[in-house]
Order: sequence, then C-alpha cells, then structure tokens
Amino acid sequence: MLDFDVTRVAQLCQGAIEGRGTDARILRVVIDSRDVREGDLFVALPGTRTHGHAHVPDALRRGAVAAIVEPGAPPLPDDLQHRVLVRVKFPRKALADLARAHRRTLTCPVIGVTGSNGKSSTRELIAAALSSLGEVVQSPRSFNNDLGVPLTVLSAGPDTKALIVEMGTSTRGEIKSLCGIARPDMGVVTNVAAAHLEGLGTLEGVAVEKAALAEALPEEGLLVLNGEDEHVVKMAERTRARVVTFGLGAGRTTVWGCRLERTPRGVAVWVYGKMRIFLPVVGAHNARNAMGAVAIALALGVAPRDIRKGLRKARLPEMRLELRRMRGVPVLLDCYNANPESLRVAVDELQARGSERRTVLVFGDMRELGPRSDVLHRACGRSVSPRVDVLWCVGGEARATYEAAVEAGHDPDRVFWSPDVAAALRAPPVTLGKDDLVLFKASRGMALERLAAGLLGKRRRTSKTAPSGGAAAGAEATSPATAPVAGSDSRSDVAAADVAAADVAGRAAGEVAASSGSATSRSETVDTAETPDTAASLRTSASLRTSASLRTSASLRTSGPVKAAAPADGSTKQRVS
Repeated sequence: MLDFDVTRVAQLCQGAIEGRGTDARILRVVIDSRDVREGDLFVALPGTRTHGHAHVPDALRRGAVAAIVEPGAPPLPDDLQHRVLVRVKFPRKALADLARAHRRTLTCPVIGVTGSNGKSSTRELIAAALSSLGEVVQSPRSFNNDLGVPLTVLSAGPDTKALIVEMGTSTRGEIKSLCGIARPDMGVVTNVAAAHLEGLGTLEGVAVEKAALAEALPEEGLLVLNGEDEHVVKMAERTRARVVTFGLGAGRTTVWGCRLERTPRGVAVWVYGKMRIFLPVVGAHNARNAMGAVAIALALGVAPRDIRKGLRKARLPEMRLELRRMRGVPVLLDCYNANPESLRVAVDELQARGSERRTVLVFGDMRELGPRSDVLHRACGRSVSPRVDVLWCVGGEARATYEAAVEAGHDPDRVFWSPDVAAALRAPPVTLGKDDLVLFKASRGMALERLAAGLLGKRRRTSKTAPSGGAAAGAEATSPATAPVAGSDSRSDVAAADVAAADVAGRAAGEVAASSGSATSRSETVDTAETPDTAASLRTSASLRTSASLRTSASLRTSGPVKAAAPADGSTKQRVS
C-alpha cells in the first residue's frame, strides 16, 4: 500500500478536491483505466487517440477511489459523488510529484540502469541475480520515461528488497530529470552508441546524457560501468560514488567473465574463471551485461551460488535478439530497437551461430538517427554486407544500406531491397528455409516481426538465392529460446558449484571492495568447479558490501517473489527507448 490518502494526494499535487471520499487510502497509481482495481488512483493523461478524461467515469466505477484530472475535465457524475476528482494544472507533473514523495518512504536500494543498448535486458538480468533477496520490483517492459519511471517507483512498497529502474532518453536532460524522481543509490551504464542522435546530436552528446546517472549517485552509492566502452569508463570522473567496472576477459575489469560458451539454449560464462553461469539468452553482449548484474548482486550481499541460480532462470523481453524456431526455420528476432552498434552486435551473433548455415540478414530502418541517418545507414551497408550470405533491406532509410552494399561489391543476386513490410510480404525476393539462420533487425517503428511471421507462415515463391551452407547445422542455432533450460548446466554438480561460488565471493570481496577499476592477472584455465580439494582455502565470506553498506538499504530478507511493476499501457503512449 502507498502511504497516501486522497487528501494527501491533493496536497502533494497542489490540487483542488471535488467529491466526498477524501479519506480513502490509495493502493496503486495507474494511467490505464482498463487496469484499474479497487483502491487505485487513476491519472487521466492525454493519449494518442483519446484523452484520459473520457475514461474517468469508467475508472471510478471499476474501483478507483480518485482521479487526477485537468481543470477543464467534466464534473463527477451524480452516482460517483462518493469518489474524488483532484484537479491539477499538469497531471503528468502530479504523477512525478507523487513518485518523488513515495521515494522518500522507501528503504530498499534503488538501482538505475541506462545505456544506448541493453537497458531492458540488463534490468532483467539484475532482477534475476537479486531474486533470492525476496520481492524485487523492476520497470515493466520499457517503462523508462517520465511516465514509466514514476509508475515504477510507485509500485515499490515496504516489503520491496530492491527497486530496479530503467532510464531511457531521447533528448537532453531526461536522465537528470528521471534521477530526480527515482534518486538511485546504485547505477549501471551498459554502453554509449549512436542512438537517438535526433535529439542528442552526437555520440559525445549521448555520453553526456547517460553520464547524468553517474552524477546523480550519492557518495555512499555504487556506480557499475561497462569497462570495455571508453565513453562509459570516462563517467567514473563524473561521480561521487564508488566505481566498479565489468566486462569479459580475464583481468580487464573489476568483475569479469571469460571462456564464453554458446550452447543450444543460451550462453555460459565463467566468473573470474571459477564459477560457470548459464544464461538462457543469446549474445556475448548479454554475457557481458550479466557481469554488471553480478557486480550489483555481490554489492548487495547475495551469495554467488544464489546469483548463479537466479541468472539461470533469467528471461529477457521479447524481440531482443530472441532465438526462435518459426516453422522449422531458426530465427534471431531483434525488432525492438536498432542503431549501428546494436546491429554490429546482432550480426556478431548471427555469424557465430550460423557458421554451418546460410546467414540471412533482414534489415529495416534505424530510426531517430537525425541528420546523419543516411551516412550511418550507408556505413552499415558497407560493414555488414561482407559478413552475411544474404542481405535484404526493408524500408525507406534502409535503401541507403542496400545501395552501399551494392557499391561495396556484394553479389547483386544476394542483396535485395523492399520499400516497406507490405511490399516485402507481397513480393519476397528470398525464400527462407531450415538450412538458414535468419536475423530480423530494425527499429520498433518498422514492426519487422510482421514480416517474419508473414514469410514463415505461408507458402512463398522460389528464391533467387541458393543455400551456400550444407544441411549439417550447428546445434546452438537450432534450438528455440523458449525451450526448457533444465539440465543445461551439467558441467558442475551442486557441491563443486558451491566451492566455485565461495572462490568467486572471495575474489569479488577483494576486487569490489578495492574499487580499483582493474584486476590483477589471473589464469583463465583454472576450473575450481572441477577441483573440490581446494575447498578449504576458498571458503571465504560470501558477503560483499559497498562503503557505508548502502545506507538506504534495509535488511534484506528472503521471502516473496520477484515481480515487475504493474503495466500501464492504455490511453497514454509509452516512449520506446
């Protein structure tokens, strides 16, 4: 329950009250009238199709005890005089004001996550790594803007053991504003890439905007940075908090993984070369970001063995380099966001998993790249065309990618262009088969998953291209991402895994406590999980704290499930970032 009654809501929002139910307690705050339950506060916002005012009576009849509306909203109907309207000038600001007030009541650690790519996936990985603590609340889907962040904060309660807030941006100053609402104790920055250049201008502009999270952290907080991104590493100079870095490769960062393994159902990585962690997701970038999740979990005192168990059950949002089988064709579906860096990462995975197959890249427009969009699309055409067997570009902006690939000498029988998804469905130039591995990659606005479903759900005409690979396909390219994960971590039994976890705890305690941002050289070949005779020397404390033990952190009990904040995706559009 939130610590508000209707009268307190009006005070915090400086609103005028209409109606009699001023003593009612507020259980939740929602912006979608279809999501309303008894005891909710409904915030009526302008939507893409209708104004929230039109849904106020329905929300109140569904059980909302009050609604925040603009001054010009219709009055309460006669049968709803026992409910309340709180009239404010700016309902969006009122939502943020409520979240700020509620944040002051929270005693759990608040973890902010930002970056050009991988925010949502990293948030999910952190939640999985912290799952043994009890109730972990995180942003649902990509609720990372000035609506989503307040709603996420308002979803946490007195029993919440950790709150993970995703923070997105497309214009200058957004991250600073969101930090003012969430007031994070800990922060994770995944990377800086050429994304949202329309609003941020340059790569340096993106870096400055993302660094606002580093600047917002308190002195007793913790900043966790991707140590393999030079723009991110520089953010250490802009924070009062202690800093640790994460990455892949022995000794390069504070918390590191090595010996990446691609398996039929995901990837595995060895933390400090000692403890094997299986992730039911694909992509080396996800293994890297998992090291950031490990750093956060260790800092909050989670035992390495519990981190390992939690990450094994991680589930990432759909269409983020999601491995599927569609009518027998293995597909990497990455249709949620796109920029040059995320394209490079996705093609890396396509190549790694498709060595025995014909690799097909179906590439759609990368949006919000500003004046440099054409240049960046052409650069992508030159860089990816030698790395795939077939390149199929879809969309007006992707035409530049197609032209650049042709100019670069890509076989004209293996590079194609369609003006949009509808045209691609009407006359597909490529037939996809079981001997292929297909990557669908585009910005969300393209809805390129429609093309994947259409191509693989109906009979298609003969392709102009012939498979260049044989029928012997790599196992890791053929298994669906949704397949059960049980038994995937068979290399270590439980006892040996405990030994490895103890060693990881010992290493992490030294590394992160020092906060040096670097690690001494270690052997990547040592496999403690297979040498249990070293147990006596490895059983060190599994507890790792930041300085001042993160003063905002309450006692971390181990009860309750991990849950996401309740979605609110109705009449008001959420920006995807």
